Amino acid sequence: MVLRQALKTGFKVNHCITRLNVGEMCETIRTRFRYMVLTTLFVGGIAIISHITAVAYPKWDGIDAHWEARGKSEQIQAYGSIWDFSVTEDSTNKFFYNSSTQQLMDTAWKTPIILMATTAIGIGIVGEGLIVLAALLEKCTKKAIVFTCVDMIAIMFLLIASFESLMGAILYKYNFTKHQAPKVSDVNYRLPYEEHGLRAGFYIECAAGGLFFVTSLLYIVDTVYAKRSDASSNILKPTASG
Repeated sequence: MVLRQALKTGFKVNHCITRLNVGEMCETIRTRFRYMVLTTLFVGGIAIISHITAVAYPKWDGIDAHWEARGKSEQIQAYGSIWDFSVTEDSTNKFFYNSSTQQLMDTAWKTPIILMATTAIGIGIVGEGLIVLAALLEKCTKKAIVFTCVDMIAIMFLLIASFESLMGAILYKYNFTKHQAPKVSDVNYRLPYEEHGLRAGFYIECAAGGLFFVTSLLYIVDTVYAKRSDASSNILKPTASG
């Protein structure tokens, strides 16, 4: 009888300990991956998808250009992106379809823009991964300096991704109008740059840069809030025990 009672008591104690451990684990997961962190990861994911869409989808990427000369009797229509440049119409037969002037086209300006467009994707993904790593490190180690450094690196990576996305889009627009304008050896023949239409990829790229920036701000706010909460709990602990 005594043995049976002891076994029941031991089972209840073990059951309570198990429930307590599970509860602590759930609480840890809930506190480490706070709602703001989850929101940050969600916004960052949208930024990465938007950036990939803007760069990789050919029909959305680039600029439609249109030039006119001599009372609109001669026209050039072209489409340019960071990956390619194609002419759809050249009624002058003196510019893009003339092999002697092809060498005048400068495409070296695309190299840094392509580099920024591609690396921003990887940097954004690394920044998202560092946010997850920082949340896990808070559970695994008590050394605040460790996950604080990871927090700072994650924020830095997100800001770099934002800068590269925005500057890549702005520099592309500026350099396209400067370098991709038609050139001809005859200085007396002028074909003014009339108009250009930005495709959706330009605006999506700018939006991706803005979302990366918002992601970094959300994570900064969450980090500051978490540190204040930890400081408040540490102050209240001695009072509660007393």
